[in-house]
Amino acid sequence: MVGGESGTVAFCRRVFATYGDPVVHVGPLGSGQVAKLLDNALFTANLATSADVLALGRTLDVDPAGLADVIAHGSGASFALARVAAAGGTLDRIATHGGPLLRKDARLPADLAEGAGVVAGTTVMRTADDALALMAQSAVITARGVRPVRGSVRGRRAG
Repeated sequence: MVGGESGTVAFCRRVFATYGDPVVHVGPLGSGQVAKLLDNALFTANLATSADVLALGRTLDVDPAGLADVIAHGSGASFALARVAAAGGTLDRIATHGGPLLRKDARLPADLAEGAGVVAGTTVMRTADDALALMAQSAVITARGVRPVRGSVRGRRAG
């Protein structure tokens, strides 16, 4: 994603293509960064729904790894689901490593919308907040870094 004047983007497209594919012009200068933040907010929201469906499957005696494999080949497939499945079906490891960055990235679009006097996408922002809340239950952020809380899923012990 890239923002800028059309002529400038066209001139630079070959250089951009050396490290990104596809190169998508999304609007004026700065809009590429906004597009990236919106993508990150949606990814964060998708983490919450992926972790939640795997936890629901677990409570209904469906193997989380098997469920993730089924979904990966169906209409619910997503990059976020793959990340949650690879992390054992919970947000614990993701919270430890990515939680603070995702928290920042998910808040920035809401701040931009507020500054522009518009309402942020309420569903995606609410769901991103849910993901961040799940991560907060999975990890304790301290002055020295992020420490995982073992086995927690929405306030209950994973089984």
